Amino acid sequence: EELQRAAGEHVTDPSKSLPIVAMPVLPPDAAPFCQDAVGLNILLSQDGFTATRSCGCRESVALCSAPLTRQTAGLYFELEVCQTVEGWLGGLAIGVTHTPPSRMRDQRVPDKAWRLPDTFILGYSGCRYLAGK
Repeated sequence: EELQRAAGEHVTDPSKSLPIVAMPVLPPDAAPFCQDAVGLNILLSQDGFTATRSCGCRESVALCSAPLTRQTAGLYFELEVCQTVEGWLGGLAIGVTHTPPSRMRDQRVPDKAWRLPDTFILGYSGCRYLAGK
């Protein structure tokens, strides 16, 4: 519900809200991107920690291989943009999802991240998406 309110959505049915689960505080631990849950235009480094868009603006979704771990500052991740393209319209979108990468093994990763079920995305050209809307 909190994410829905932050996205400007009015919550009317609590059964449709995303679950918030109590999690223990763990030491910082980075998870690489999942080799099985990336778009067709994403190249992953050997260690899985660097995702590079090979071409185009679609088919460039990458999911991490594990859920975020709760740390003393809360749930978060860090991202470093190493290169940009001059004159490109639109932009990067980042977010969080309740969709595990294992759910993508038997199907294609969507062409845009906002199409992933149970996902909150900010970006592209200043847009926000919650569960595809």
